[in-house]
Amino acid sequence: MDLAKLQMTLLVLAAACLLFRRTSLYAATSYLISASVISILWISRFPHGWDQEVYCTSQRILNMGLDPYITETFLQVTGVPSNLTFAYPPLAAYFFAPLCLMQSIFFPLFFLGLLAVVIFLFRNPHLENNLYLGALIFTGFAGFQWCFLTGNIGAVELFLLVLPLYLFSKKRFALMGACLGLLGFIKIHFLFYVPLVFFIKPARQKELLTPFFSGLIGTFSILQIFSLAIFPGLFSSFAERTWSFLPFLGGMPSETGAGWHNPTLPLAVHAWASRHLPGYGTGAVVLALLLVFLLRLLRDYSRWNEKEPLKVLSFGILVFSLAFPRLKPYSLIIATLPLYLVTMGFSWKGRSWILFLGCLLPQILFLNYLPGIFTGSLHFVGGVLSPFVEIYQTMCLLLSVVFVYFMERRMGGKRLSS
Repeated sequence: MDLAKLQMTLLVLAAACLLFRRTSLYAATSYLISASVISILWISRFPHGWDQEVYCTSQRILNMGLDPYITETFLQVTGVPSNLTFAYPPLAAYFFAPLCLMQSIFFPLFFLGLLAVVIFLFRNPHLENNLYLGALIFTGFAGFQWCFLTGNIGAVELFLLVLPLYLFSKKRFALMGACLGLLGFIKIHFLFYVPLVFFIKPARQKELLTPFFSGLIGTFSILQIFSLAIFPGLFSSFAERTWSFLPFLGGMPSETGAGWHNPTLPLAVHAWASRHLPGYGTGAVVLALLLVFLLRLLRDYSRWNEKEPLKVLSFGILVFSLAFPRLKPYSLIIATLPLYLVTMGFSWKGRSWILFLGCLLPQILFLNYLPGIFTGSLHFVGGVLSPFVEIYQTMCLLLSVVFVYFMERRMGGKRLSS
């Protein structure tokens, strides 16, 4: 049986079910989750898990006293040329040890286990809410499929991001900061979420800020100090590798523009405006307008929901994810739980639109991309819209965020006046 055709059939059935109230949150979500499982079986037929190989090879390189941040070392150890190197602090390589103890075939079981814990932590007494959460996490923005395809720790990052959100809901602010400090140590861009605490009402009180920043700074600093103390000779290589991920600074071709490998909205908008709109510096102007637009969305949302700080924090994660200058296809799995938290109160019609924009559409587009990745013949819609078709995951997130904003706008005035 052709698994790709089976998956497409399930997606078509899910789309049909979204049109009806009785089936939108039961049958549609079941079909979406089934399609996700099918895609894992389909991907397993292709070479996959290359990021896991980088993690495990990096451990071997560190144990040999060599530098895992240069491609020549990987060639020396494996005998195979590669353009991939380790991208995390040297101490973090040993956090990935469990991934090196399992074969690639066990990736789905390990990742499924982590995502099952996520669903358990935010479970709901109502079955339809749990199904809705499961559909978003397993199929949202095709993030889970990309995690399994690459063997990346995106699913682990979602699990670690869930902990600060869960601890925030329990008012355990010091532990919340400590978990975010651990995340920031492993992947520095998670620290860009820190300013979100100033958009929620408790941020005006010491109840949140003092313990949160104590846990954050303490955990991040201790881990960095240990990493540098154990591997002092690798500081310059790690710093150079970290800065090289920033567009236009490191000179890495794959990071200086948007595409399927870097589905980031700001670079795509900048490139599109520079190419298709007249005037010098138009790209920078349009990019600035985009960032102002995103901040306006977050400001309004935080005002409308000031009594629900968890929703404000979750919406902020979605907005900040749209503003990142660098993303990877697997990275948007972290947007799935925040999207659930800001939409769990929606009616069946609202949820159906979210399932369409955040789950169904990315899954269909993912099916069209996967064969091209392995054949080297990626084919995109030509013309003016091509940059945005390539970053389909981020565009689906943008549409979802705008939809959430206008849904909340209907109730925003009533909340402020009540």
